[in-house]
This record gives sequence, C-alpha cells and structure tokens, in this order.
Amino acid sequence: MKNLAGSVDCDNHIERELKEAGIKAVTVQKTKREVPYTVIGMLGLFEDKHNNGTEYEFDAQYDALARMNNNTEELLSKWASFTFHRGWRYWIVKGCVQLPVAEKLYELDKDKVIRVAGHAGAPEPKEWVNGVKVCGYDVVETYHIDTQEGLNLFVKTLQEYNLV
Repeated sequence: MKNLAGSVDCDNHIERELKEAGIKAVTVQKTKREVPYTVIGMLGLFEDKHNNGTEYEFDAQYDALARMNNNTEELLSKWASFTFHRGWRYWIVKGCVQLPVAEKLYELDKDKVIRVAGHAGAPEPKEWVNGVKVCGYDVVETYHIDTQEGLNLFVKTLQEYNLV
C-alpha cells in the first residue's frame, strides 16, 4: 500500500481503497494523525443489521452530526460493527471478530498481511484474545491490514460468516 503519511491527497486514495473492498466511506473531522485523513470506512452499519432498515437512517443521523460539526471518528464508530482508518502503509480495523472466524482468516491469509493486533510477527489469533466474548466466543478486536488484497479478503470473510 502507498505510504499516505503527510499526504494532502490521502482522502482520494482512501476512498478508492474502501470502494474496492466494498466498505462505506464516511467523512469525519480532519485528524491530527500521521495520515491527515477526513475519510474512514464503516462496515456493518447497525440499523442495516439489526433493524432491517436502510442506510437512509444512518445518513440522516450522520447529516445531523455533520451540521453540528460533531462527526468525529469516535462518535461515528458506535454506528458500525467495524471501522477502518488508514495508517501510513496499512489499514487499522476495529471490531469484534469471533475466534473461529479469526482463525479462518489466519488460515486463508497465506502472506500474513492481515495482522492480529497489528503484530509484525503475525501470531495466531488465539494468542491475542483478551477475555472479551461475543455470543460466547472469544474475539480479536484489532487488525492491521497491509494490502488491498488483504482488505478485500477480510471483508469477504466477514460477509461469508455473516458478521456484516
């Protein structure tokens, strides 16, 4: 992935990567991180999954937050099962991946570009569960993803296991 640290054109690049993976791009307040983005990704919007609603409900709430200049990444993350924000050469993903699904991702990811907890040594997921359980399963809560192919595989696997 392209190094986006300090890139003034990072949002266009981010939007293309999110679109290719099938992730909703959402505008947020400009960050003070290494990558000065104003776009994050959201997957598994809660009203779609739990209320059989449409993205209209999210879009209406988002528009209201934007008018109040309160569209922060932290606040918006409450609307989705998974959030994606861009690091300098990788994606940082936050959300609960149940251990059986995390283990399947680990098996499918031959190049180890989908890294549990961002660990450079690419350890097995069971080494990074922290006691949080969802539906009775241990979960992995953070990933770093180093390639577009890895991002696409991550999303496809979440969809196959009905996590989004």
